[in-house]
Amino acid sequence: MEIEKAIKETGINRYYSLKDLYGYENDTFVFPKEEAIKIINFLREDFFPVTGLSLWILNGNDCKVGCAWWHCDEIENENPYSHLKRSCDTAIKYIEDITDDSQKDNFLWEIDFSRMKA
Repeated sequence: MEIEKAIKETGINRYYSLKDLYGYENDTFVFPKEEAIKIINFLREDFFPVTGLSLWILNGNDCKVGCAWWHCDEIENENPYSHLKRSCDTAIKYIEDITDDSQKDNFLWEIDFSRMKA
């Protein structure tokens, strides 16, 4: 799945393309808090565990990588559905814990995900 599908399916219109901003070779999308949570919930429904998050900070037209990141590896002998639930729940909690209301428009989240193992 491509992140563009999740953007379209969720009707999100607030996001930034790092390819458009900085000419990155591969497109990377970053999302404000509420939109990031929508994307994570969409990924959960489509069976894509969240494997990591990276914080980007928007300052005017400048977007720089922040000092917060998180990753979620599968635990040994973990049921794939447990990993899916744990990864999505923890990702949302992490975003909510890091992003308070005063930062919600300037803290942007890059979301890494992978297809759930059958």
